[in-house]
Amino acid sequence: MSVLQFISELIGHLAWPLVILVLPLVFRPQLNALVSELRFKELTLPGGAKMSFEERLEAGRVIASEMSSPIQDDAGVGSEANTRSEVIQRLAAEAPDGAIVLAFIEVDREIQRLAEQLEKPRWSNQTELLRVLRDRNLIDPASEQLFKVMRSARNAAAHGHRNVVTTFEAEEFIRQCELLKAALRAASQKL
Repeated sequence: MSVLQFISELIGHLAWPLVILVLPLVFRPQLNALVSELRFKELTLPGGAKMSFEERLEAGRVIASEMSSPIQDDAGVGSEANTRSEVIQRLAAEAPDGAIVLAFIEVDREIQRLAEQLEKPRWSNQTELLRVLRDRNLIDPASEQLFKVMRSARNAAAHGHRNVVTTFEAEEFIRQCELLKAALRAASQKL
């Protein structure tokens, strides 16, 4: 193989990767506009139905009102958890979408504690775990449904436009998280 053939083949192999690298730089303003339009605040459900964060939050509010109110026992809640809750409440005013993500992480922690009590593997499916808790009458069906709606709302908030979620909506989401965590703690106490 001659040097010219080698250079020719090298250029042939590098042409498409270079095009892929150069095109985004050339069309950066247009791509930024397109990406900002593609970011979603709404989730398209099967059948073409759409549900926005606000609609999910309202669905969660309705479900939360149907839940049996577990007895609050703060004895099982450490000061660290209370401090995290306070931080999340303060964050709601400055970064509501971030507060939503952090509030849901706290729900995830409660579910993980339950999984450990039930000796389920760390990687257990949360939906399946909640179904098991419901089947054992440790949580009511509304708690299971609230988890699903809240997870969907969290995803919409996390993947939507910045500043779409209001402080009021974040505070309502946090309230629903607290209600769900209380139901999960009550289930933990029954085990």
